[in-house]
Amino acid sequence: MPKQQVECDSIPHSKEAEEAVVGSILISSDLLATAPVKPEWFYLERIRFIWEAFEALAKKKMPIDILTVSEQLDASGKLGEIGGAAYLTILLNRVPTTLNFDGYVGIMREHYLRRVVLRGANGLAQAAYDMSSSVEDLLTKADGIIHNLTEHSAHEGTLTARQAVTNFDESDNADYSIATGFRDTDKYLDGGFSPQDLVLIAGRPGQGKTASLVAMVNHMGIDLRKRVAIFSLEMSTDRILARMAANLSGIDSRVIRKKAYQHETQEAQANAALDQIREARIYFDEHIMRTPSSLRLGALRLMETVGLDVIFIDYIQLMYADGGSKEGRVQEVSQISRALKSLARELNVPVVAACQLSRAVEQRSSQIPQLSDLRESGSLEQDSDIVIFLHEIPSPSIPLMGVDFRANSMQQIIAKNRDGATGSTPYLYVKPLSRFYAAQLKTVKVRTEDK
Repeated sequence: MPKQQVECDSIPHSKEAEEAVVGSILISSDLLATAPVKPEWFYLERIRFIWEAFEALAKKKMPIDILTVSEQLDASGKLGEIGGAAYLTILLNRVPTTLNFDGYVGIMREHYLRRVVLRGANGLAQAAYDMSSSVEDLLTKADGIIHNLTEHSAHEGTLTARQAVTNFDESDNADYSIATGFRDTDKYLDGGFSPQDLVLIAGRPGQGKTASLVAMVNHMGIDLRKRVAIFSLEMSTDRILARMAANLSGIDSRVIRKKAYQHETQEAQANAALDQIREARIYFDEHIMRTPSSLRLGALRLMETVGLDVIFIDYIQLMYADGGSKEGRVQEVSQISRALKSLARELNVPVVAACQLSRAVEQRSSQIPQLSDLRESGSLEQDSDIVIFLHEIPSPSIPLMGVDFRANSMQQIIAKNRDGATGSTPYLYVKPLSRFYAAQLKTVKVRTEDK
């Protein structure tokens, strides 16, 4: 029983595996070129010194054997610390066979990851006793431990050219893009948003950013039956639901939100729209997830429990970087944009985020947005795959047949499209309904009495 207690309390490591790894290199130095090993994987300090000597010799393009390694260790003042050249000779006899080199590395790596978990868990336990930290901070810290483990998966995700081409040949090459519901815009996007895309829907306040997201959510979640997650940092779920129902029913979102229906037919139409939403696979995350890691945690939970096809975020400028940024808001937004792109790649889904434009666009005579207008960071332009600007065209509002509200002329400007064409498409925007209509007056009739 005491022996078992000692084993449970000892820090995870394998002396035999670590010695076999460095011993294999001494026998066959060619293994070093393909070894997915990092110095920090070694728990035993003297063996880590030997590995660092291997790396130093390789950098100088010198051969690796007992003599050269001894000289390198002597030059760095570490030869005595490892037990002298005699220990290197001992290591040669500690290798059962170099054919099992990958297995020795795997054992060593597993023990290293266990040590990473222990360090993180100890830090998390200490934080849990600190009553000044919030539960959200603790969850973020816990997520960081898992993220740290992912970062330490050194050789996972790395493919040789042969493996990459084989995977490409074996793929079904199916089109996994998700149509936005804006047909003219989808033509530029080769059918819609693709997995791993970071998409920015950008505009000045009041120009339809949230309405665009709502229209896309309804199309993807209800018409296409996709699994959609909505992280709204600006509006409550009730307000988002009211806009979604308005988009579906053609009833003012304010009427739906306040349930101030003018007659039973109007109420029935609103309830029918809400029933459509009720049956959809749309998920509203009500946590105030203002950091990338906390948002990632929520997205991972949804992916693991129900699966996801697309993620919507409203909006980027309401987020802040994990731990803040001492270098200012520009650097902070840069961290956020990189994190959102990483999330899209990690979950293999499009991440669609609303984004504010700077006031610079209003100071130009044309007021047509440019990529440089993306507020607070040039990294937004760099990290994004698709940027769609919303631009209201200065013109009198237009009355539409069958709609009780006037429409404003809008443009969706595809300013960046990493894998396709750029251009613009006109729409008519009815704000109270969060609705967009094709701008061609052949398909949208104008009420003649209001012309």
